[in-house]
Amino acid sequence: MKKLFIKSGVFFLTFALTLIIAGQFTNRGNNDMTMKMGSATLPIVTFLQGDITINELHGHTEKKDVASMASNIVQLGKNREVSFRIEKYNNFLTGVSLEVRSCDGTRLIEKIEFTQYEEDGEYIRVDTTLKDLLKEDEEYALVVVLKDEDGRESRYYTRCIWSEELHASEKVA
Repeated sequence: MKKLFIKSGVFFLTFALTLIIAGQFTNRGNNDMTMKMGSATLPIVTFLQGDITINELHGHTEKKDVASMASNIVQLGKNREVSFRIEKYNNFLTGVSLEVRSCDGTRLIEKIEFTQYEEDGEYIRVDTTLKDLLKEDEEYALVVVLKDEDGRESRYYTRCIWSEELHASEKVA
């Protein structure tokens, strides 16, 4: 029994010593590489379902394939209304527009240039109603395009559907 305790003690002591030595060699030359992340440079767009914000979208400065970019979906209201909010992050925006495209992105169905919108400090709120060109229960790609004071455009991609069968407001609540 005494031999078993001695063997076990030697084993655990060897194991602990091996861990310490291996840790020293493995971590040699690795400084702490963490750094503070920079603040956002592009605005962030979120859609509104009632008073609740949903589908936070991050911008792209280059045009992307609409079909592969749109991963979230927004349910349009009864009369095809849609609302979204832009968090500006100290950007001065000179243009806000919305494009409705077919899901594959090949066909432009509607483009709206907004000249009037609610601006409240760091946020811009846009409420609009889309034309009756949309078919009920069919998905479309939605692209929000923002233009800043330098003329740079940022694009935000999502999908939308006009349907009363989804009950998104109830699900979000």
